[in-house]
Amino acid sequence: MRFLLLIIIFLLPIKAIASPADVIFNELAWMGKSQPFSSNDEWIELYNNTNSDIDLNGWKIVSDDGTPSIILNGIIPGQNFYLLERTNDETVPEIAANQIYVGALGNDGENLKLIDKDNLLIDEIKINNGWPAGDNSTKQTMERTSSETWATSQEVYGTPGKKNNTSIIESPVASFLPEPISTTLPEPTNYPRGIIFNEILPSPLGPDENEEWIEIYNQNNFIVNLSGWQISDSLGQVKAYSFPNNTTINAKSYLVINRPESKITLNNQEDELLIFNPDQEIVDSIHYKTAVSGQSFSRFSNGWSWTNQLTPASANAGMKEERKSSPLGNQEEIPISASILQGNLEKVEDNNSWFLRTVLTAIALAALSGITVLMLKRLVGGINNS
Repeated sequence: MRFLLLIIIFLLPIKAIASPADVIFNELAWMGKSQPFSSNDEWIELYNNTNSDIDLNGWKIVSDDGTPSIILNGIIPGQNFYLLERTNDETVPEIAANQIYVGALGNDGENLKLIDKDNLLIDEIKINNGWPAGDNSTKQTMERTSSETWATSQEVYGTPGKKNNTSIIESPVASFLPEPISTTLPEPTNYPRGIIFNEILPSPLGPDENEEWIEIYNQNNFIVNLSGWQISDSLGQVKAYSFPNNTTINAKSYLVINRPESKITLNNQEDELLIFNPDQEIVDSIHYKTAVSGQSFSRFSNGWSWTNQLTPASANAGMKEERKSSPLGNQEEIPISASILQGNLEKVEDNNSWFLRTVLTAIALAALSGITVLMLKRLVGGINNS
């Protein structure tokens, strides 16, 4: 019986536990594409050096400067590739992305680390004097050729999802194995909702680079720690802003991020902004077409609208509430309170009483006058007869 149980356990598929260099950075399109495409069309390719599937859930790709910062998910099959495309799945239209991420790869290089769920360093790209390969002018990618060397791809836009032009690493190299390190990255947690965009100023009257700003609002009844959260735009010169550690936003309060701090350029001709929590989930987004000079794009109860009343760090103003049409044409209806209406009714009643009293008095006087005249006539007639 024990022998049979051992055979069953042996035959069960087991996902491998990764060791350094089991999964590697294999190819990077840090330069994007040429027109009519976008320089924002960047991508990162990983490769599984082993023959076993490896679970990437809880793994991370982190950069020394904080951007990009990616939490991975899914499975990378043995001897296969894992493609990460920036912003959307149109970066490499001919191949479906395994994951979408935000955050630009700097053209001057990035120190990137691949860390597993146990905080073990699996692979690393160390950049001292710019990217070691790839060409920004011809848009040729950076390919791995060995454990420690890189080369410029022979093909424009590289070979995503396929074997590199040169040889792919077939097995880990002992000299490449880094020492295991521990990190201070936070454990996965449940992040609150209710962090939203509230007002933005894409086209200020002054210089854009100094006076653009983004305002967010905390709808929750508690303070939210924004450490590890990000704001990113998705059109034009895309830039992701990571909130510094220990940044908090109070309950039912506002927080303004100025462009000199965020480095995010709000396009005057259409842009989109996204808020990501540390799990890379989109918490809120905003999209606008043409910016209005000197006006902010503000959130109101009935939607977004442009207004010339700028209210950074406070409640939005300037949106006129809709009024019902008045039966008097363009004139606005004037609200009448109950007390005023009651007073008017009392005045009407008083006026009616006064009118009735006046009429009755006139009738009485007329009758009295008639009686008086009749009595005088009879008196005069009696005198004449005598």
